[in-house]
Amino acid sequence: DGADEPSCLAQQRLVPAFCNTLDPFRLLGAATISHVRLGGYDYLFAANFWDGLRREVDSVLYDFDATTDLLAFRQALPAVGAKVWKSFEMGGHDFIAVLSYLGASTVYRWDSVGRMVDLGSAVVVNASGAVDVEHWAMPYLDANGTEIETFHYLAVASSNPDGTTLSSIYRITADDSYPRTATLVHTLPVARARAVLHFIQGGASYLVLALNSTLPSLLFSVSAPDASGFVEVSEVQSLQTEYAVALDYVESVAPYLLVTQKDGATLLLRWDGHRFQGPTTTLTRPKDAAGGQDLLASDGSSSARLFRVNRTGSGSGSERKDYILVGNSDGAALLQGGLDDVEALAGPSALALNGSRVWVASRRACAILAFQRDTVSGRLIWTRLGGYYSNLTLAQHLRDATVEDLRGEGVSLYSGPPAEHEQDLWRFGYPLQGVESLAVSPDGTRVFAASSVDHALAVFTVHPSTWRLTLTQVLRDREVRGGHVLDGLAGAARVTVSGSAIYVAGWADRAVALFEQVDGEVVFVDRVKEGERIFAMFSDTVPTAPPPPPGALPARLGAGAPWALTARDSEAFSIDGVLMLAVASSDVAPGSIGGAATIYRWKASAFELVQATEGDAGASSLAYFQITRDDGVEHYLAVGNSHSQPTGANGINVHRWDPALARFSPHHTVPPHAHSPGMECTVALSLLDVRGAPFLVAGNARDASGCDAPSYVYAWDDAHVRAPGGAGAPRAKGFEVVDQIDTYYGADVMLLPAGTLPSIATPVLLIADWRGPPGQVQENLGQVMILGFDPKATRPANSDSPIQLIPSFGAYSLDVFTIPGVGTMLAIANRQVTRPFSDGDYSVYDQ
Repeated sequence: DGADEPSCLAQQRLVPAFCNTLDPFRLLGAATISHVRLGGYDYLFAANFWDGLRREVDSVLYDFDATTDLLAFRQALPAVGAKVWKSFEMGGHDFIAVLSYLGASTVYRWDSVGRMVDLGSAVVVNASGAVDVEHWAMPYLDANGTEIETFHYLAVASSNPDGTTLSSIYRITADDSYPRTATLVHTLPVARARAVLHFIQGGASYLVLALNSTLPSLLFSVSAPDASGFVEVSEVQSLQTEYAVALDYVESVAPYLLVTQKDGATLLLRWDGHRFQGPTTTLTRPKDAAGGQDLLASDGSSSARLFRVNRTGSGSGSERKDYILVGNSDGAALLQGGLDDVEALAGPSALALNGSRVWVASRRACAILAFQRDTVSGRLIWTRLGGYYSNLTLAQHLRDATVEDLRGEGVSLYSGPPAEHEQDLWRFGYPLQGVESLAVSPDGTRVFAASSVDHALAVFTVHPSTWRLTLTQVLRDREVRGGHVLDGLAGAARVTVSGSAIYVAGWADRAVALFEQVDGEVVFVDRVKEGERIFAMFSDTVPTAPPPPPGALPARLGAGAPWALTARDSEAFSIDGVLMLAVASSDVAPGSIGGAATIYRWKASAFELVQATEGDAGASSLAYFQITRDDGVEHYLAVGNSHSQPTGANGINVHRWDPALARFSPHHTVPPHAHSPGMECTVALSLLDVRGAPFLVAGNARDASGCDAPSYVYAWDDAHVRAPGGAGAPRAKGFEVVDQIDTYYGADVMLLPAGTLPSIATPVLLIADWRGPPGQVQENLGQVMILGFDPKATRPANSDSPIQLIPSFGAYSLDVFTIPGVGTMLAIANRQVTRPFSDGDYSVYDQ
């Protein structure tokens, strides 16, 4: 491709028949030759750039018969300095783009009947110095995600000697099978481009431009088109290349970009989900370790291609399928992808990290494998003599040579206890049958494994140099250790470590077990199991405090106080960064005394009692909320009382946080409804903030003690005032009743935000009406009411027009949750009407 090189035609004058072998093919100074398959036929396109004397050289289309390897001339296309052909599909029809460096680039219709380029259908692409082109299509979607139109684009890489020509993006349109327009939609700030490549990852569209200069190649993101077909282009990454001349892309074990450098090594870059990573070095951060490599097949290349070969036959599963062909002036090199060999990695089920060490549990092989991450290459290297291999691993999953190497290194191969009745247990992989989870101690000296089949926690020590794991303890469900029955390990599914504490989730036991590392031994401490009511869960947002000493938990809150043995509801919240816990503590018996809403703050490593509210002897339910004012945030706690007190007060008391006193003070008592048939005995509360306006729903009870009221909906009213403590007390703002729901016993209420239930635009109110009035055939025949909640309506709940009524036998508690792929679910807990016969019936909660 230089002016001083003799052309074929010039040599023809000097040496007759010099070009005879090339004449049938008309191959004169081809810049590129590319293959395409159209309509079931194979073709080769040759872009002729220069014949030695001139640039006005026809490019050529050939027929290629893959069965006979025969090539035949089919058509010549006029072009000036042609660089590349590109075929693409648009609207079900094929088109051909011919890129010319010195003349006009052109898009043609492909004549599928005549099997040639329709030269009368040309659309000009006004791109100067065009050297490469990429096509892609992108749909335009409306606000509902419906596809309105599909736009087609050509990205043209351009270059010229003085570096003034920029690359560009064109939108291509067609009318039936004929190209119509090529409209410039974006000019890229890239000069001296040599190649362009388009790919899609994670639903996003990207362009790569290779720069034939000392400047780095560039990666751009391309936005979805607007209604006119315009796209936004943003630079994502500078690729550290010099004189890049070709690009290729393939998805293998990961997406890879191949960059050919004219004067340097060919680069294989690996996509990490956001950008391309190059060869790793000692400075590579761990998160960037999954990088690529330098392919030193040649010092400088003209082209390189990634491709895959699907091989069949015996043993094909282990044969390599990824190849790279790198070409230069001296010839070509074929590189083959490779994978490291690993044994006993059958059914990997869990992993744990510690520095550059990676522990991997193999469920089917009943083993734990040790790997090391190479900080330079990023590769995971299997440490054959490390890890732990059970008897099943040794017998079925390791090669004989590996077993012999283990013995040769003096590794103790565990055979199990001498007791004959336990030999089969160890023979089949105990204690790693069904290994589900791994964890590492903070200092890296121990590895813990949870096994769902063996119902056990296995404890291993780590050899500091060989990484060999030595089994030191097996803690199995229902075994007796230190006078305690180990419980909560049935179906052990997860293990995690926090400091010296070890937590194991027992799936079959429906439990969480707690262990402590004490003097080099793992000791059972406690477990929480289904049947012990966990009535609230929350995140501790205060700085981590030292854990309490072993045996300090579980502990009762407020031991010795009259309300310490009762808990009917709780609410966790934060005030000024301090974790707070409110507990509604009272006996359910009407007229009982001594109850209260108790408030705790987290301090050091335990909850500290702040106060027990007055006037809440029947505390049954809680609702915490905030109101933002110009001068700060106000904190409130609403307490529902389920029965009357000696003072005659009942219903709902609202308390406000006093920053000066660091405690809650009475704010107001929600006034009873003027038409309530009896006392309002609140057993459930639910609060929803709608654009800064709190709404409170109270589930009320009816019983023989005088409680006789429906459930009510309240709205916070800043416009009205009342005297909460008599005529002389400060006047305050608060809740006003805005709706009532005819329930007999509103045992549970849930006021959920808009969007919780698909297709329901408003918030939703759910009420568990526990039972019907006395005298009906089945007193516990109640219902669950699902109501649309319109905050702007006069009656927000509008119980006269429910969304749905679900009959139930004793609906007492509700929960709404979502299962991906299934939908939104409602769980209803039904309970008996009769109270437990004696206090001993509650003992399940104190096991």
